[in-house]
Amino acid sequence: MNEQPVYRNLPNQSEVGLISPVYAHPLKFFKKVAALDVKFIKATNENLGCWMFQMAKPLPGTGSDVRMDWKNSLIMKIGFADASEIFYAFKTKTPVNLFHKNSKGSSSLQIASSEKGGYWVNMTVVKDGASTKLSIALSEKEIDIMILMMKQTLPVQYQGSK
Repeated sequence: MNEQPVYRNLPNQSEVGLISPVYAHPLKFFKKVAALDVKFIKATNENLGCWMFQMAKPLPGTGSDVRMDWKNSLIMKIGFADASEIFYAFKTKTPVNLFHKNSKGSSSLQIASSEKGGYWVNMTVVKDGASTKLSIALSEKEIDIMILMMKQTLPVQYQGSK
């Protein structure tokens, strides 16, 4: 006899005071020179969903036990229009070049193929006249996982909360 698996009811993350991403764990890529965290934030009745791209550099003096400086990280909100640019760029094998500007400053995200294979992900944030840039190299497999995760979260981007 085939029995159906039993799933226990887990609390909604918004019920425990957290922003509710689709996945319990964000997609993180760690390298010695930087880390990239990509998480999906589900739409609510007030806000559309988005992806948050966050990059951090290693804390100084951590040696071989590399810990990232998430407190001073670079953050860029990627909306539906930006995601469509990313998807189209990978479909046509052209570089991604996104730019946002508001009263607080500007941010940009570039994703381009590397001569050694894989891709470079570069994020630059300009705030109060100071420019900070971080870069991380990702393999083709890592980029494929990131794009797949982004595409799988599209259907819930505009559903809002229940």
